[in-house]
Amino acid sequence: MSEANSPALAQIHYWIREDYFGTALRKMDEFGDREVGREGECHWKTLRAFCIVRLGRSSEAMRLLNIMLRDESMAEYKLSTLHALRIAHCSEKKIDREALRELDRQIQTLWSQQIPERGAFTATTLLLLDRQFERARPLLDKLSSQSNSSFLSLRGWLELLSGKVSQSTLENFDRAIALDKNVEAFLGKAHLFKIRQNIIDMESTLNSLLNANSSVLPAYVELAKASAMNRHWETMAEICQKAALIQSDCLPILFLDFVYSYLILGDIQGEQILAEFVDAMLLTEASNQSQFLRIGSLLASIALDRKNITTQAKRLVDAALGIRQNSQALLLKSSLSLAEGDIRQASQLALRAVESGSNIENEKGLNNEDNQNGERAVLTMIRCQLAEQQNDKQLKEINQQLEFLQQTHSDVKEQSLFHYLLALLAKRGNKPDEQVFSHLNIAVDVHFAYNQYTIFSEENLISLNPSILVEIAELILKSADSVGIPAIRVADRILSIVHQNCPGKQFFI
Repeated sequence: MSEANSPALAQIHYWIREDYFGTALRKMDEFGDREVGREGECHWKTLRAFCIVRLGRSSEAMRLLNIMLRDESMAEYKLSTLHALRIAHCSEKKIDREALRELDRQIQTLWSQQIPERGAFTATTLLLLDRQFERARPLLDKLSSQSNSSFLSLRGWLELLSGKVSQSTLENFDRAIALDKNVEAFLGKAHLFKIRQNIIDMESTLNSLLNANSSVLPAYVELAKASAMNRHWETMAEICQKAALIQSDCLPILFLDFVYSYLILGDIQGEQILAEFVDAMLLTEASNQSQFLRIGSLLASIALDRKNITTQAKRLVDAALGIRQNSQALLLKSSLSLAEGDIRQASQLALRAVESGSNIENEKGLNNEDNQNGERAVLTMIRCQLAEQQNDKQLKEINQQLEFLQQTHSDVKEQSLFHYLLALLAKRGNKPDEQVFSHLNIAVDVHFAYNQYTIFSEENLISLNPSILVEIAELILKSADSVGIPAIRVADRILSIVHQNCPGKQFFI
């Protein structure tokens, strides 16, 4: 399995793990078959098909995989090809159950036979990247070459991504690195330290990787993220410059450039960098809805008063809606429309989100994320209603909606937006400032309950949501004359945390 230790394959695996499927395909084209050799060609093609599926082109992937199945020279990889075909079939809007049963039958038949080493390794890698950990684990145990660096690294990544980290996880990565400086193992070890927020060892591991191989672009990306976690902004900027020498349009690096320019320095030039990033994202990651929504959510959370940031967020969300109109995309577009003052469109989008299958009455049996999307859809609708002029009767109806939501979904109280809406309702109903402040204070406590934002990361920025926090701070300060020092203290707490993460932004409240 020497081909599995290819630095090129390690980088492809990285981009897939990070959900940059278009980037992974592009890198495969750039590296070419020469980087993995004939032995790794089937592994390469299987990953290509997987990326194509994740970009919504399952029919194209099936054609490629069926050609591989008919190619006798790729017989060793039949199990991984069948698993890839199964993934492709499961991604179809209308699943062919009969074809799926036939694939399962063939997979089961191969399991009862001696599985070729290379094919088993590729199949395990594929299942790991698809987060089918329970299927990947027994297949990994079938591998006989359990002492080489590729196996050790794969074992470490399986434990890491499945959440079953133990002392052996780090030991597996260390042994793989000691054997032949396995790039995959370096990245896995750094990721383990990242999860533990051990930034010093994370940086040390990545620097060791770059000393061994200075052209591994993902190492620069993760090293830049480590500097950002520590808020060492100038160091992060220097690393981004080095990475740009390897690839000038690397998407994560471009985005970190934007973060540095816009959020940290407060430079208006950051908006131009963002426009270039979005152009590159829409080109390279075409049809990658999950990335469009992730970046769109982040931009919405930090847009504040900058219309150009909102515009770029809407470009990504519109692209996501063009792929599939799910509740997450509809709610994000609704929030952006509301921020621009288009209450009518915001209300229509929120209503469509409720009707898209995430409404309260259809949530039984859904997972927690689906359930929260349903709650958010109703809360967003109510927020749109409160943005319009309402008479006493309408305000009473809104209050009844919130009470009903609380009775049927007790966990809605764990969402800061719920308490913020109670404050807005009290304000619109001319309730005492003390009552308004009480709701806002609870909203702030709930917002900060699960994360104190001690490190900087894209995920923390999304959950921090500076845009909504600044709105809350504005409303709190409006009650300061009546409430006094407590209101000022809470507002100061909010703006201090926001400024810590967005030092380049100025707030005139």
